[in-house]
Amino acid sequence: MAIGAVGLAAVGGAVVAVVRSAEDDPSFQVADVADTEQTDATATVPTTTVPTAAPTTGEVTATTTPGTTTASPSTASPSTAPVTTAPATTLPATTLPAGAVPELAGAPTGVTGTEAEPVPFGQIADIGGGWRLQVLGFVPDATDAIVAAGSWPPDEGVRFSLVRIALGYFGLDEPGRGGADAIEMLGLGGRALETSCVELTDPITYWTYFAGGVDAGDMCFDSTPEDLAVAVLRVGDPADQDPPEPVTYLSLDPATATGDIVPLEGLPGIHTEASAAGARQSPTPLGTTVDLGDWSITVTAPAADLTDAVVAASTLNEPPPDGYRYIGLPVTYAYDEGADGTSDRPVSVHLGGVGRLNVPFGRDCGDVPGEVEFATHVPPGGTISGTFCMEVPIDELSDPTWLLTATSNGSPTSFLAVR
Repeated sequence: MAIGAVGLAAVGGAVVAVVRSAEDDPSFQVADVADTEQTDATATVPTTTVPTAAPTTGEVTATTTPGTTTASPSTASPSTAPVTTAPATTLPATTLPAGAVPELAGAPTGVTGTEAEPVPFGQIADIGGGWRLQVLGFVPDATDAIVAAGSWPPDEGVRFSLVRIALGYFGLDEPGRGGADAIEMLGLGGRALETSCVELTDPITYWTYFAGGVDAGDMCFDSTPEDLAVAVLRVGDPADQDPPEPVTYLSLDPATATGDIVPLEGLPGIHTEASAAGARQSPTPLGTTVDLGDWSITVTAPAADLTDAVVAASTLNEPPPDGYRYIGLPVTYAYDEGADGTSDRPVSVHLGGVGRLNVPFGRDCGDVPGEVEFATHVPPGGTISGTFCMEVPIDELSDPTWLLTATSNGSPTSFLAVR
């Protein structure tokens, strides 16, 4: 979840709020299809409610054909929808010491810490590779809320501890990638604590940010009272995962805070010095096929707002979070390889979305009728079509920098227009 739709965590007896406003733009006109099923419960740690803009409402009209598989390549005709060129932000790159990665001008200063002298609670840490990390909140015992949401109870004497962090990427090599296994909570004797909690309201698991992107989310660890007495975070470079190399330590003790906690802020917009700027400013138009290697993909019609139809389709379907909408795109995948006659599934094609905040949109719509059947085997030269759905922040909907991202088997990230 981007900072602000709602990002809160209890700190001792207080609450730290991380807020980004969302404005509904009624000029964004979209269409519809639907039926999503969301059955997983999610934990809700008591928080303060932050008002956000009300979602748009109104009729939606079906525009996407239910998912189908064919044995011949796609012949989708190009759309005549106009493509808006995204504005760019021009900033000189910061000159850094030898060995450091180039970063955006204006990137926040970060500090490092040792296990004996960790970064104070709430201060921004430089964790290497152009990344910044900040501890926003710590709930030593969030067990009841997480168990009530559907996680198995921890072992006797163990509790679920929740750490809320802000994470930002300011390097020039895009996108910046890393995983949550680069962040560990150390307990008694410097032992890295495990995690067995499976249901979190707003987890951070894998990071794929563009330059200037900042997000906030929760991490959960299994702890004991003895662990909590000495607990710290140990953070490795997010790009170094085998294993993560320790880079710095951060305190989980609110008493170490040196003043008011100012949440980490991003640098919105496309930055011309970043490596993906040109591709984001000139996305592939609607109806034009993009080659991803073994697969190619075509967005065949403009983005569609699925929210009202999804919510109405079933009592099991829940509305998107405040400040978000369920948005779908009709897409066609073509399998271009398989000369030996071997079929393949489109599961290796990874789609997402990115806009001016430089943080990818989550794919959280659930099971949408007509969506792409990723388990279906497609023969060589064959295609499969359907809907790709994702949660999109309302304040990104009308922004020209909102694009679909696509990559497959390590291919460079491609950017496709959504209208």
